[in-house]
Amino acid sequence: MIVGIGCDIERVAALDGAEALRVPGLVFTEAECGYASEQPHAVRTLTGHFAAKEAFFKSLPDAVGFYWTDVEVVHDARRAPSFRFSGEMARVVEKRNWDVKLSISHSGEYAVAFVAVSGRS
Repeated sequence: MIVGIGCDIERVAALDGAEALRVPGLVFTEAECGYASEQPHAVRTLTGHFAAKEAFFKSLPDAVGFYWTDVEVVHDARRAPSFRFSGEMARVVEKRNWDVKLSISHSGEYAVAFVAVSGRS
């Protein structure tokens, strides 16, 4: 059963000067900041991660009381993105047996993310 879907689009330039977004622990984890710093376009990468988190929270029926850093974007060996959950969000995802799919794309000055959550609501 589909629990929810979410989509978000962000302008890369809008986050370019947002230094606070790159401080580990506020919006992004240390691992996300580290991954982005290894990419040719770090701000573009972080913008995609930001859009992914926004899309995930939009996909949930009751996404209140969670921390941004409880939802971490990770990449496999092929650089395909997925989520790793921690804290209360990890407990909710496990308890409800959610399967969460993530797609991130970049085009020009925009990053877009799409999330589909299936399982029990």
